[in-house]
Amino acid sequence: MSDFLEKTLEDIIYENQDTIHERGFPALHNNTYRQFPLPSGRFIDLLSFTIEKNVIYISLFELKKENLNIDSLLQLLSYGSEVRVLCSPHFSRVEMDMVLIGSDYDEKIGALLAEMLPVEIYLYKYLINGIFFKRMQSTYELMDHEEIKKTILYSIFEKHFFL
Repeated sequence: MSDFLEKTLEDIIYENQDTIHERGFPALHNNTYRQFPLPSGRFIDLLSFTIEKNVIYISLFELKKENLNIDSLLQLLSYGSEVRVLCSPHFSRVEMDMVLIGSDYDEKIGALLAEMLPVEIYLYKYLINGIFFKRMQSTYELMDHEEIKKTILYSIFEKHFFL
């Protein structure tokens, strides 16, 4: 869809805050802002937060109409650092989720997902019956953790007794 813009994606999410999670989008907090300005002069596409007992729970969303790449990841991580520095003096704890939204992602982003970066990736599809989101799982999340334990134990055993 050639006329589908990043702003269109932002509009759909923002204008449907109460129901967008039914389409696979992560739940938003009580307060959600679009194009949230940072002191650096940059803007976060969507910022959502709730404050409970001097703890702020924040979700940052970076939206891309097409493929997610290293630049979009670094952009979001930079926003996260700036927001954390701004909030930390005012709250006893800052809990932050950082989410990249795009139509696809390149292989470098997939590799970084496997390294358990504190970023979630959601891909969207805009179909005739509306927009749908799907959370991408990291390689770590997809692994059989019992199999990982066996592999690690075998490796330790092999090194200790056979080397």
